[in-house]
Amino acid sequence: MNKKPLILGIETSCDETAASLISENERGIPIILSNIISSQTEVHKEFGGVVPELAARSHLEKIDWIVQKAMDESGKKIDEIDAVAATAGPGLVVCLSVGLSFGKTFANLIKKPFIAVNHLEGHALSPRINSKIDYPYLFLLISGGHSQFLNVKGLGNYKRLGTTIDDALGEAFDKTAKLLGIEFPGGPKIEVFAEKGNPERYKLPKPIINRGGCNLSFAGLKTAVLKISKKIKTEQDKFDLAASFQKTIIEILYKKTKIAFLEFEKQSNLNKKIFVVAGGVAANKKIRSMLIKATMLTSFCMISYWGLSYFVPNYLASPVSEGGAGLGIVKGFGFTIPLNIGAILGCISFGLISDRIGRKTTFGTYLLIVALLVPIFGNIVQIQEFLGFISLDALVLIIAPLLGFFATGFYSGFGAIFAEIFPTRARGTAQGFSYNVGRGASAIAPPLFA
Repeated sequence: MNKKPLILGIETSCDETAASLISENERGIPIILSNIISSQTEVHKEFGGVVPELAARSHLEKIDWIVQKAMDESGKKIDEIDAVAATAGPGLVVCLSVGLSFGKTFANLIKKPFIAVNHLEGHALSPRINSKIDYPYLFLLISGGHSQFLNVKGLGNYKRLGTTIDDALGEAFDKTAKLLGIEFPGGPKIEVFAEKGNPERYKLPKPIINRGGCNLSFAGLKTAVLKISKKIKTEQDKFDLAASFQKTIIEILYKKTKIAFLEFEKQSNLNKKIFVVAGGVAANKKIRSMLIKATMLTSFCMISYWGLSYFVPNYLASPVSEGGAGLGIVKGFGFTIPLNIGAILGCISFGLISDRIGRKTTFGTYLLIVALLVPIFGNIVQIQEFLGFISLDALVLIIAPLLGFFATGFYSGFGAIFAEIFPTRARGTAQGFSYNVGRGASAIAPPLFA
């Protein structure tokens, strides 16, 4: 059996010290053996932002311990490592130098190759660890230091479609939070403030909204927030400004994302297109819901990541146990039971209802409802994110029985009508065939989705 590569990864580009051991399974799917992260939030909180020198000092103090803990958690030994990788940039120079120096020294001591990794390339490729994503795909990075649209054509092959011409989106969130008096890290708390505010209270500018392709600009918006923040008198004013800021960001991203879709389609002749969103700002629920809405009525399927946590799973991927995202439905229950219950009830009900209103009428009604349910079922993840008030599992338990009910009734009706064409002795066979097709479909379909 061939030995699978074992890579030690080190990250010190900003205010988190991290180390991870990664390999692959027998099917060549990446598996994360350990992933240890140490945050510096408490170190920088009193300064309202990251202080590079303090961040670098914290990296120096913790990197030995972080790497050792990653090794221990992975269950691997140092002599099993095949290569060492570390972030080489972009990032804070004094912080990057800590991870680079440690990684190069470590690799030299164990006589293994050292791999310098581009920070942005790591963002663009990391979703492939958890999901089966084929090249090319459209990638939106929205983080504290970077905001851009990329056409990811392959490893080392990227086409930039648009980027920020000034501030990154995450920076705009953090600076707005600071102006509102929210302690560091404030960006994620903007969403909390916004939930309590009126998004229509303040009219904020949308820089280059109607020009520049899918390039972005947030400096003018940030300046407008600064001017208004000086006039704030109450807590409600803060909530309203946060809500107005978030609403403006959402409108900008929606428009620019639609333009990016068109640009990507010009470069990639694909029937099914993947849209990947990554970076810290991807954790914002309102932004994710908006981006899902942007993909509706398009040929794009969206997958959203924040680090290695995915929010909109790729339901076309293999199950979780095989390294794919899966749907996250309760294991052992999945779609099978609700679909089968619905199938049995559908078969019984068709016979009862068709006696009252006629087979052809019942058949047509079932066919129409199935035609409506199938696209809903196929986009169930996006619909759940869009609705927000219902969990994915609950939505599945509503839709799956309905689909099984009407689909099997449709199959039974088809068999019943088909049987009328044949002599009496053939009707039992035709109806039995229809019933078995319906039951078979309800039993076979779940594994394709679960």
